[in-house]
Amino acid sequence: QPRPLHIEKAMKVADRKPPVRGVVHNVDAPCARIAECEYFTADVVNVPQSKKIVVGEESFAALLCLEGNVQAGELTLAAGECAFVPAGWGEMLLSGCGKLLVSGV
Repeated sequence: QPRPLHIEKAMKVADRKPPVRGVVHNVDAPCARIAECEYFTADVVNVPQSKKIVVGEESFAALLCLEGNVQAGELTLAAGECAFVPAGWGEMLLSGCGKLLVSGV
C-alpha cells in the first residue's frame, strides 16, 4: 500500500534557492558550491583538461565522477565511480574531461 505524499509540507521546508557559484579556496578549477554546512562541503568541479586540487590536513576529499572520465592522480574515474583521498595528501592533478563532485568536511 503506498504511503501518502506530503507535498505541501515538503515545499514549506525545501530550500529552493539556486546554488552559490564561486571558486573553492583549494581548487583552481571552475566549480559550483552546491552544499555547505557545519558538517561538510560539496562542490561540482568541471575538469576540461588538467587542474590541481590540494587535499590539506583539515579534511579528506571524496571524489565522485558525475560524467566523463577523470584521471585523479593514478586513478581513472568513469561516471559513477568514486575515490577517497585522505587528509594531508597534498597536491593532486586532475586531468581528462568530465565533472566531479568533491566533498569534504
